[in-house]
Amino acid sequence: MTWFEAEQIYHYISQLETALEEWALSRYQMQTEQVELTHLNRKLNKEICGTLQPPKKNLLLGLFNRIQQCQSSIDERLKY
Repeated sequence: MTWFEAEQIYHYISQLETALEEWALSRYQMQTEQVELTHLNRKLNKEICGTLQPPKKNLLLGLFNRIQQCQSSIDERLKY
C-alpha cells in the first residue's frame, strides 16, 4: 500500500465519521458502508502485518481502529 492509498483511506474514513456524527446515512447507505469497511479492514490488516516502517504502521493501525469504531457505530444503528 502506498502513502497515497493510505491518505485516500484516511479521507474516506474522515468523511464517513462526519456522516455518522450528523446521522446523514440511510439504512441502505450504512449497509453499503459496512461492506466497504469490511474490505478495508481486511486490506489494512494484511498491510499492518507486512509493513516494517514504524511511521506507516502507526498510521495504518490508527486507520484500522477508526474503521472498527465506524463499524461498531453502524452495527449499533442497524440493530433498530
